[in-house]
Amino acid sequence: MFFTIKQFIRLKLFEGWYKIRTYRSNLAIRKAFRESGRVSYGGVAFIAFLFFATATISLGSIYRGNDILGITSILREGKSGGVVEELLSFKPNISEKALALIRPAYKIVIDKKQRVLFILDKDYVVREKFPIIIGEKGGDKEREGDLKTPRGVYKIVEIKEDKDLPPMYGPYAFVLNYPNEMDLKAGKTGSNIWIHGIGGVANRMFTKGCIAVDDNVIMRLTEYIGIDTAIYIYPYGFEVPTDGHTVSGSVISDSFLYSLDSKVSG
Repeated sequence: MFFTIKQFIRLKLFEGWYKIRTYRSNLAIRKAFRESGRVSYGGVAFIAFLFFATATISLGSIYRGNDILGITSILREGKSGGVVEELLSFKPNISEKALALIRPAYKIVIDKKQRVLFILDKDYVVREKFPIIIGEKGGDKEREGDLKTPRGVYKIVEIKEDKDLPPMYGPYAFVLNYPNEMDLKAGKTGSNIWIHGIGGVANRMFTKGCIAVDDNVIMRLTEYIGIDTAIYIYPYGFEVPTDGHTVSGSVISDSFLYSLDSKVSG
């Protein structure tokens, strides 16, 4: 019995160690570790406490007779390798919500006048910019099928991959929450406004209202865009001012963008 308990504890500790190692090997988690610095001793102590608590609870179930047969058969029949293989096959299932917390907060700015997508960091520095394709008709989107790209402040609510997309949309599509609350109050209609690829189609001139970029660019955007990423789409008659490689923070605001309605066309 004591040999069984000892081996069980060793397996639980190995499982805990391997999960930590696997999570840290994940690209996003490595990035978080680099940015947040060294793990504190208090954090290590807390993790150790959790694993010992887990082992203790599991031992309680052994003494109640719930797990003893399974553990004993694994150890006596030489099947512990199967347990190790199961641990080695462990893959962390990190949700997009979790990745959004790890990923630095970037903002996406759409300049319909220049037909440019800007990626801004938290200091409003332009990290990258790419050419875009927008709706066939100019102005602000007002109704379903008007072939216009909306203007407003949106967020990403879903990310579609190639397996969920027709080939014409490329490998990824970022779904905006159009119509948002402001749009609904204004009586605007329509749906399915995305930032997507072009599916390898060259010389595409316009979309039905979405924002399209080259397939290589849409792949690049996956490094910056996650669930809840803010998307600022400026009116067609407004050019986003850049001072060298920086955009004024006062320009990147809901109030400023919506104040442009009475000054420039959509």
